[in-house]
Amino acid sequence: MEIVRANKYRLYPNATQKAMLHEMFGLFRFTFNNTLGKIKNSEFGTYIVKNGKNKGNTVPKIPSQTELIGLSTKLKDQYKFLTRLPNDLIQSSLTNLYSGVKSFYKGSGYPKFKSKKDYNQSFDMKAGSRVRIKDNYIQLNKSNCSAYSKSDYLIKFKKHKTNYDIDKITGFSISKDNLSNYWITITHKIDINIKINPKNEIGIDLGIKDFAICSDGNVIKNHNLTKKYSRKLKLEQRKLSNKNKGSKNKNKQRLKVAKVHRKIKNQRNDFNHKTSRMLIDIYSFIGLESLDIKNMIKNRRLSKAISNVVWSEFIAYLKYKSDENQVQIVQIDKYFPSSKTCSRCGSIKKDLTLQDRTYICPECKFEIDRDLNASINILNESLRISKQARME
Repeated sequence: MEIVRANKYRLYPNATQKAMLHEMFGLFRFTFNNTLGKIKNSEFGTYIVKNGKNKGNTVPKIPSQTELIGLSTKLKDQYKFLTRLPNDLIQSSLTNLYSGVKSFYKGSGYPKFKSKKDYNQSFDMKAGSRVRIKDNYIQLNKSNCSAYSKSDYLIKFKKHKTNYDIDKITGFSISKDNLSNYWITITHKIDINIKINPKNEIGIDLGIKDFAICSDGNVIKNHNLTKKYSRKLKLEQRKLSNKNKGSKNKNKQRLKVAKVHRKIKNQRNDFNHKTSRMLIDIYSFIGLESLDIKNMIKNRRLSKAISNVVWSEFIAYLKYKSDENQVQIVQIDKYFPSSKTCSRCGSIKKDLTLQDRTYICPECKFEIDRDLNASINILNESLRISKQARME
């Protein structure tokens, strides 16, 4: 079975290579901003909105993806310095712009101009990438008009152990973070040998006090990293606010704050990866909730705790790892009353509050831990959805 995977590696460019990467960041950014400006200035034409709240208004026309990608040649003729960037990277920048505009019509924000003052910079290449791996070096594609030598495009990276060899590369992204570290993320196709787990079914109720409560009684504790590092983060942020804007000391302190945030992020990712791998290796069927996190974080008392656990990231890790073991993952409807429903008789307790940690059924008097009861209901409902889908 062939699937797509991504691996992220730390790059170690020398001074010349850093200058080259920053030039590529700038040219990639210029292509994006220049074309976005053309769209906003109606250089691709206009049209009249026929539906919605803006009906009757004249707005800039959005060019098609073919029109945008075809613009790369015109841009290189108009701005000769763009020839220092490989043509496929210019087309990738235009593809990113089209994706951003397309996402806007699906409910996301409208694309914004990229700023060179941002600490985070990046450029990427889509399908058809010609990046190659040579031992502990990444070989990037060189433009014929580049002022740098071919050896400058050979950048050292830290190659860590992976489960699969990188052979069929489909794209890559090079980025610089707010700590001035450089990274490359490579997407590639791999052939996997499917592992079939014994038939073990489980429902998972995601929580705050306990990270995950499983229907078989297993409880995964919350790592609570925000609380662990809250004092250190508070002190470093307080020092940052007292520094003069634009000073070297403020930038030094900014790096200290960024390092604390990176520590929290790395430990959270490690926890989510290990937990998701453990569940995928044990169970063949996993039932989950469909959480409306945007509305949940509107609760001022719980918003910080909900943001800390990052449920959406954990669910994403479960889903992409499920392919390797052929684990079926089913998410129930977000309005299903898993906490209020009795897992024994099915009656609904409408007056259940967040303070009630033990569920006592008003009909059959069944008494059970609230979260365990919810996880059992999630399992039963997800099994019902799976059975119904097979019958259809």
